[in-house]
Amino acid sequence: MTRYIVNIPSVEEASVFSARIQKMPFDVDLHSGRTVIDAKSVLGLIYFGVGRNAFLEAHTDRKADQEMLEEAVRDYLVQDDQMARVI
Repeated sequence: MTRYIVNIPSVEEASVFSARIQKMPFDVDLHSGRTVIDAKSVLGLIYFGVGRNAFLEAHTDRKADQEMLEEAVRDYLVQDDQMARVI
């Protein structure tokens, strides 16, 4: 399993983010606290809330899958200095 911290800044970006994640041939979840949603669901992303940091978990151990996911979410990855704001 691979884990990243991401931030989806707006509802419009949630749609773009979801479209990118839907191309992944493995399960991807987004979670914060006890809430876990399917990251491929645009409605789930909107319900989850935009503009906050969350963990993105990819259910794969293949290096090629990890690289593909990193490329897809590169615009949403949180930098190290922003990590403390994960809720």
